[in-house]
Amino acid sequence: MDKLYCKAPLVSTSIFPGNKITPCCLWNEAGWKTVDDMRTELVGRFKKNNIPSPCQGCNYRHEFDAFPLDKGLQMLDIRNDNLCNLRCRSCTPMWSSRIALEEEVYPVRNYLEFNLDQLQWNNIKSVYICGGEPFISGQHEEILKKIKKPKETHLHYNTNCTTLYHHKKYIPDLWTDFLKVTVNVSIDAVGPAAEVVRSGCRWKEVNKVLTEFENLDITLCVTPYMSALNIWWIDTWLERFSHWNPEQIRPIISGKNDPLGLDIIPYKFRPKLIDILTRSKFSKQFIGVVNLLKKSNNTALWIKFVERQQEIDSNRQEHWTKLFEQKKPYWNG
Repeated sequence: MDKLYCKAPLVSTSIFPGNKITPCCLWNEAGWKTVDDMRTELVGRFKKNNIPSPCQGCNYRHEFDAFPLDKGLQMLDIRNDNLCNLRCRSCTPMWSSRIALEEEVYPVRNYLEFNLDQLQWNNIKSVYICGGEPFISGQHEEILKKIKKPKETHLHYNTNCTTLYHHKKYIPDLWTDFLKVTVNVSIDAVGPAAEVVRSGCRWKEVNKVLTEFENLDITLCVTPYMSALNIWWIDTWLERFSHWNPEQIRPIISGKNDPLGLDIIPYKFRPKLIDILTRSKFSKQFIGVVNLLKKSNNTALWIKFVERQQEIDSNRQEHWTKLFEQKKPYWNG
C-alpha cells in the first residue's frame, strides 16, 4: 500500500460516547458505527488526498509512523462508559453518570457496552482506558482478557483514585502479565478542598489509594485540571506531591472561554498564585499556568463563576464557597 497521509485508520481505534468510532482521540467530528466503515472511508479519502478537516495540519499523525500497516490494530483508546462514582465540578453528564442523574439527563453511556468482537486483538501494543471511572467499569476486565499478547502491551489509565477494587477483585492483580502499566491520577486538590472540587470523594480514602499506587511497580503521573475551582489550594497540593519527580507532574490547563478558566480570576489574587508556582520545585511543569495568569483576562466571568459555586453548594449541601472565603485573605495579600 502506498504511504498514507495518516496510518491511524488502520492501526488505531478510539471509542467515544454512544460507541462512536474514530481513528484517534483527536477526531472532533461525527464518527462511524463500525471500525470497518471508518477504515474504508478514511483510507479512501487519504488515497485521493481528500484530507478531512480534523486531520489537516495535525502533527499527532506522526505518532502512528512506528506501527507497521500489516499488523492491523495496535493502539486502542476506549472511553465509551460514563459510569462514575463522583460529581466533579469540572465534569459534565457526558463523562459522569452521577452528574447525568443529578441533572436528569439520560446517561447515554451508562452500562452501554461496546461490541469488543469487532476489534482485532492479535497485535495490540497500547491500550488507553478512561471513562467515567475505568476501575468500576463492567467492561474493564473483559477488555484486558481480550488482549492476545499482554507481555507486549502497554496499559494506560486515567483514574479518580477512589478505588483499586472491582467486585472485591484487586485490580493490580490483573496487570501482572502486561509489559507496562501507566496510571494518570486525576487529583485536583487535597484535603477538604478535594471533597468539594471532586464531589463524592473522601480525601482519606483517595490518599490511601494514592499511597498504594506509589508503592506499585507502575509508571505513575498526576494530572490536575488547573482551574478557578482548585488553584486556591495549590500550596497544599504541592506539599502532598513534593517527593514526586517533576516528570510525573502533568497539569491540564483550563482553556480560553472556559467558565472555570484561570483567566477569570481577579488580578488581585494572581501575584501570590504566581509566586508560589514560580518558586515551586515543579515551576517548569506549571509554566503554562503562570503565563496564563500573567497575560490572560476574562475576569468579567468571575462573579458568575462564584454564583454558580454557591448554587452548587446549596443544591449539594457542600461548602466550596466557605473554603474559598477562608483562604481568600491569604491570596489577597
